[in-house]
Amino acid sequence: MLRSREFYERISLHPFFDRANIQPYIISNLLKTTSIKMNIKFYYSQPPGKANSFDDIINPRNIQLNVWTMERPVASLCNTMLHACVHAVNAEFPTYQFGHNCIEEKDAANTAPYWIGNLAQKMVLGDETTDEISLHEENIEMFKIFECMVLPVS
Repeated sequence: MLRSREFYERISLHPFFDRANIQPYIISNLLKTTSIKMNIKFYYSQPPGKANSFDDIINPRNIQLNVWTMERPVASLCNTMLHACVHAVNAEFPTYQFGHNCIEEKDAANTAPYWIGNLAQKMVLGDETTDEISLHEENIEMFKIFECMVLPVS
């Protein structure tokens, strides 16, 4: 997905993102040109939950995936991972804001992380009708102690 010209063009053409202080075409360019080594980390939420991940505020280069929700379609996993990549790029450019901090997921569909993650899922599926809000954990402190594995991603 990160090598797809269409992916970046579609982000650039989006009219605006909620909670962003820059235009979508700038976000698209930042995503396209920023080189970040991401890590995929797996954790077990306790108690087992339905959330797919949590946003790692301490190290946004970590994609935190809940083991309990790993048995889902690849397109949904792609959504979650692209969501995390948007946060990581935003962390590289702290003068810009294009996250979704402190907003309820039901109101987050037009924030850059959620919209771009959903776009990736639509493109992987080849289905423009899908609209998935990737559920996140709320209290991340209690989940960090259950991390179980790290995979580096180039």
